[in-house]
Amino acid sequence: MISQLKYKYPYFFEDIQRNLNLKRIKENIKFYYRAFQNSQLHKINPQLTPHQDQLGQLIKDGVVVIEEFLSSTQVDKIVDELKTKTEIYSKDKENVKFFYSNYVVEKVDEVAPSSKLFFESDYINSLVKAYLSEEVRSVNKCARLKFNIFEDHKDYTEEYHYDADTPIFRAFLYLSDVGPDEGPFTYLAGSNRGFFWKLKKEKEEYVSNYPLKNPVFGEIVWDHRTYLLPEVHKLCINWGFEQKVITGKKGTLILADTRGLHKASPVKKPNCHRLVLVNKLEVVDTADYSNLGKLTK
Repeated sequence: MISQLKYKYPYFFEDIQRNLNLKRIKENIKFYYRAFQNSQLHKINPQLTPHQDQLGQLIKDGVVVIEEFLSSTQVDKIVDELKTKTEIYSKDKENVKFFYSNYVVEKVDEVAPSSKLFFESDYINSLVKAYLSEEVRSVNKCARLKFNIFEDHKDYTEEYHYDADTPIFRAFLYLSDVGPDEGPFTYLAGSNRGFFWKLKKEKEEYVSNYPLKNPVFGEIVWDHRTYLLPEVHKLCINWGFEQKVITGKKGTLILADTRGLHKASPVKKPNCHRLVLVNKLEVVDTADYSNLGKLTK
């Protein structure tokens, strides 16, 4: 039995053996306790939503896709408001924020009122509250426009990563048709569950306790949370995770627990683009334990 556990959870047992000294026991107990606590879906409350099938899929896979969540007419109205009230489609885009291959409009619900059909949706809110907590709130509402970018441009969001290990959730609404060449969202179904699979990365982050800066744009990133393809392949074999590349027509809704592994995709052709609304939601009473302090050496 022990040998089987050591095979499946090698890092857990190796880490225990490395840290059997009094100076580090306290910090290691704190780390493992918080890692386990933050990984649990302990606040699931099915009574908060009538959409039980979708909730069940979220619990199982960490992602759910709803086609035709908004009609083409509703989507076109949102796009028209973005075109007339922002510079996101302008030629120079001097006043538009550029962030990880995307031109971004923040607080988009204020400039494109029709987007509130998405940001204030009872359907979405009830599912997220049932899945995470009644204390969930939106912390960022934006529109992102992505084009084909020059080949040497580095975008870490196009590598598999998880956003945090505290309750965090994103809702996406495609405002354009998104096929394989238009930068579809990709999720590793099943990676929302458990915490042993990400234990090594979390420990690296906890020990180092510093964010890294993107060398091109200077944004803060947590490279400890990024997985390369060989690591992802191994996780799929050992844990049964399944890659889901989510294409869809405009109006397609994606709900994703971004504690699980996910990534953006590049827009592959010069004449293609992808426009999407993004709502980032978090639980009010939690904080990422990565900044608690370095482990005692």
